[in-house]
Amino acid sequence: MRKGQYAYYKFRHSNVQNRISIVCKQLKGDPDLFVGNHTCAYPTRAGCVWKKAEHGDDKVRFCPTPPFRARPKSRASAGV
Repeated sequence: MRKGQYAYYKFRHSNVQNRISIVCKQLKGDPDLFVGNHTCAYPTRAGCVWKKAEHGDDKVRFCPTPPFRARPKSRASAGV
């Protein structure tokens, strides 16, 4: 991907008691991971709910407790 372009992946989760981890492994360059929920269908650096934009591999984890609370049976999407 070129800088400023995103590949999007959508998923649905039904039980927030189970943790969800999204991992972005670095193959070339430095990927950033942006995640949105029902309020942000296409997450970007400028607008997202959760993000991980550090050097190297990135990981975002959804937990049933704040600040990473996600609604049951909700849709989410990840932009890389």
